[in-house]
Amino acid sequence: DFKASVPRLPDPVEVARRVALIDHRRLPLDPTARTARLERPGMSVGLGGIGQGIAVDRICELLAGAGLPDHLVDGGGDVKVCGSRGDAAWTVGIRHPRREALLCTVQAPGHAVVTSGDYERCFVLEGRRYHHIMDQGDHTGHPEIKVAEPHRHIEQDAQHRPRNRQPRF
Repeated sequence: DFKASVPRLPDPVEVARRVALIDHRRLPLDPTARTARLERPGMSVGLGGIGQGIAVDRICELLAGAGLPDHLVDGGGDVKVCGSRGDAAWTVGIRHPRREALLCTVQAPGHAVVTSGDYERCFVLEGRRYHHIMDQGDHTGHPEIKVAEPHRHIEQDAQHRPRNRQPRF
């Protein structure tokens, strides 16, 4: 729990129980009925990241439809820029995960810049940082970041995040 006043690690038995529920193949979709079904009791779907991107895209559509073609919408890590900032292009800064500084800046008119870092939702316990980013290939239920290199991914819209991406910074 990243909001707890006293950080603690979850019980390993509880972590193993929850990891056993993670499997996107156990979410059958029915395009005709426009439904999805969770196959196992205890499973849940979190649409936080997808929902953020859809919301950012929809707000941009509303702004453009209202006659405001020049705008920047920040959905908390999902930023979309449209048009320009006066005579200049919009510039999006990407925060450095360990310093109060920018890692890089990006100009991406008409595109979305989507980021996630281990510095927003985390706690440090006994010298180790615990965060919300999980390695998709490692089913331990423990946070991991294995790649340490500058990386940025720019998409036309905020809801289309790269698939099977490895966390990078």
